[in-house]
Amino acid sequence: MSLTIERATVDAWERVRALRLSALAGAPDAFATTLAEDEVRAPRSWRERLEDPTVATFLGRCAGRDAGLVVTAPWRGRPGCAGLFSMWVEPQARGRGLGGLLVDAVVGHARDQGLER
Repeated sequence: MSLTIERATVDAWERVRALRLSALAGAPDAFATTLAEDEVRAPRSWRERLEDPTVATFLGRCAGRDAGLVVTAPWRGRPGCAGLFSMWVEPQARGRGLGGLLVDAVVGHARDQGLER
């Protein structure tokens, strides 16, 4: 089974939105926003987040389809630290290593940004 990770660009905002809504539907207590809030977010808002150079969103693909995501950004108030946020893998893709690859993408991005932790 093929697993791949890609950094989401602004052109992928609809894919990011679809995964985020799936995550919120499946794990409503695990995130800072609700499904109802994110369902009505304007397309502009989704694109702006992906344009923010301080934030990186990674999409995980399993067997050629989107199956997970994670967001990373510098941790506010903790110089030199990156945060890992909004990580989710769809239930059908769990146990195959996609989550580990998403974490590796966050760690690699943090290192590329000169963040130590």
